[in-house]
Amino acid sequence: MAVAANGMSMVRRVDPDVIVGFGGYGSFPTVIGGALCRRAVFIHEQNSVVGKANRMLSRFARGVFVSYETTAREFGDKAIFTGNPSRFDGMKKMDKRKAREMLGLDLERKTVFIFGGSQGAQSINTAAYEFASLNRDRSDVQILHLAGKNNYDAAKKHYREIAPGDDMLLKVVVKDYLHEMFEAYCACDLVVCRAGATTIAEVTSIGIPAILVPYPFATADHQFHNARELEAKGAAKMIADADMTGEKLDKEIFELLESPATLESMAETAGKHYTPGVAAKMAEEITPFLN
Repeated sequence: MAVAANGMSMVRRVDPDVIVGFGGYGSFPTVIGGALCRRAVFIHEQNSVVGKANRMLSRFARGVFVSYETTAREFGDKAIFTGNPSRFDGMKKMDKRKAREMLGLDLERKTVFIFGGSQGAQSINTAAYEFASLNRDRSDVQILHLAGKNNYDAAKKHYREIAPGDDMLLKVVVKDYLHEMFEAYCACDLVVCRAGATTIAEVTSIGIPAILVPYPFATADHQFHNARELEAKGAAKMIADADMTGEKLDKEIFELLESPATLESMAETAGKHYTPGVAAKMAEEITPFLN
């Protein structure tokens, strides 16, 4: 009751015409409050597995925007397939060499972009260090590694230990955070990352081949299911977090880098997975309820 009361209080104070919930417990009181105040309510399910909050809130919604056709079945007539919005929707892919130049990368080397989200991911970071150690004498490859703010100093230390005296031929650019994510995606031949809904939307909206490492503690293991769907379509490869080692990463990366045709096919398939104009489709559904 307290949750509903708090939500109703917020709705009455803000006085919106329409409320759109994007899942998670943060949206729960607002959506419930909106329904009780007789406002138009929509929700969006970003992942390939329906979250608990959205499953409960869907009964109050006029419509449920979904990102995967597999989840549409769970919402019946309320399901509206839109896909998941990406901040890069509609942006033309940059020239790879220009993007590399902007980021201070070598223009000619095969480029692997590795990150685990804004906070980093320990399993991905550790595998990246091991991968670098295995390939320290390769002058044809470079890594752009976003280690996360809390892991940045440790990452620099690890890479220095791999190559005391700066004698590593492999080029590594390590950063804690990067605002130029679009340029980083465009600069790389391959990305290694988690399989959250937003990350997948970004990767597919640009059309980037990916090795996806699902976060193992995601609710209902939804990152695994997100990754598996892309892998089944041929848009990505998946490595389980428990299997994420330098040797495994080395094997998967070079199988792809040494097959340009496979990378090209993955990039094309990834681009087809993304549905352009997501935000506009949502707005089109919502607009009739605006006073």
